[in-house]
Amino acid sequence: MTVKSAYLRGLLFLTILVLLQILISCNMGSSYDFPGWDHGASGHSNALSWAEEEGLPLIVYFHTDWCGWCKKMDSDYLATDQMRRFLDGIPKVEINPDKGAAEKALAQREYGVTGYPFFVVYIPAYDSKPYRLHPFRRNGHQSVDQFIRAIEERISDEYEES
Repeated sequence: MTVKSAYLRGLLFLTILVLLQILISCNMGSSYDFPGWDHGASGHSNALSWAEEEGLPLIVYFHTDWCGWCKKMDSDYLATDQMRRFLDGIPKVEINPDKGAAEKALAQREYGVTGYPFFVVYIPAYDSKPYRLHPFRRNGHQSVDQFIRAIEERISDEYEES
């Protein structure tokens, strides 16, 4: 083996290692822990009870670990200070259907999830139906403020209809 071919093989090996590290860090480093949210199927029961008892809106957010748009929703919208302040005091639950059978059943049977991310708002005490909202548009995404206004408008409409 010549020095040149050994050098090229070594360079190829290092390039592959760097690319693997980048792929691993992209998948591992973008997880959001949802502070102040209930989690999973049991968290859904808690948030639903609170919303029903107080006549409050309920936010339900279905996402997965492998969904790129979910990661964008988490980091660009849900993790922002504006959104956290807005959602403070509102019952909310995040559910990853890949985490268990109960979570998958909620997604499929209760909410009819058809894709991710799946973000709904409704007022259970008023027997309203879950209404899906999302900030992603083909011709440009909503800003955080626009998405918050869309949620506010939907909640306001729910109260007016009841």
